[in-house]
Amino acid sequence: MGAAVDRYEIVRLIGAGAMGEVYLAVHGFTKKAVALKVLRAGQAQGADQMRAEAMALCRVRHDNLVEVYDAVMAEVVHPDGSLPSLI
Repeated sequence: MGAAVDRYEIVRLIGAGAMGEVYLAVHGFTKKAVALKVLRAGQAQGADQMRAEAMALCRVRHDNLVEVYDAVMAEVVHPDGSLPSLI
């Protein structure tokens, strides 16, 4: 895909749901592969939910849960020119 979001370069779409998409991305400095969760435009209520989810996951460690390394809120315009999203 080649798009950059903050300090992450998007590699490809992993999955999509009602509120947004999850992408395989690479951290620009460390080159670590990560899952990047993107909230669709117009999901302001979802932004609060995503923030609460990230904060909760930062405090929990379990083999069956993803580990949150970073969180950022930013508007993103997709390379195809579609509506901005919240990260």
